[in-house]
Amino acid sequence: MFITLTSMGSSGYQGLLEERERLRHILKEELSKLATDLGERVLEVPGNTISFGLTLGGTAPAAADATYLGAMLFKRCVSGTRVVTGAQSSTKQVGNSEFQAYGAHCNAYPSVPYLTAACAIGMSEQEVYDFCHRLHKTINEFKKKRAKKQQQAPR
Repeated sequence: MFITLTSMGSSGYQGLLEERERLRHILKEELSKLATDLGERVLEVPGNTISFGLTLGGTAPAAADATYLGAMLFKRCVSGTRVVTGAQSSTKQVGNSEFQAYGAHCNAYPSVPYLTAACAIGMSEQEVYDFCHRLHKTINEFKKKRAKKQQQAPR
């Protein structure tokens, strides 16, 4: 970070921050469109100026569904996302600390799966649109696979 700041100067770095803020608004708008299309919502976290959450409660309601969607996103190069299953039973022990709802941003998070997406410094506007397109395409593919699996399940 020091070398980056030294080489570009404070005005160059400030320019990157301003561009990220501009792109953040585009990302939020595109995620909001996707959320509306899916019947989900974008999670508002006022203190977080980089990342967004997108609920998956109707799209991938079970922890196994959310995990599978996360794998699909990774395999299809939808980079930067992290899927949180919302499973309250996912408690992890790390040293002397216990984490409930492991992976969520807080212990008391409701058991609704969600994914995170961030607008990082250095992203281009086209990368934001490409990311949202791949995300939407992958979620639609996931929904088709899930529907097919449910149709084939014994009743």
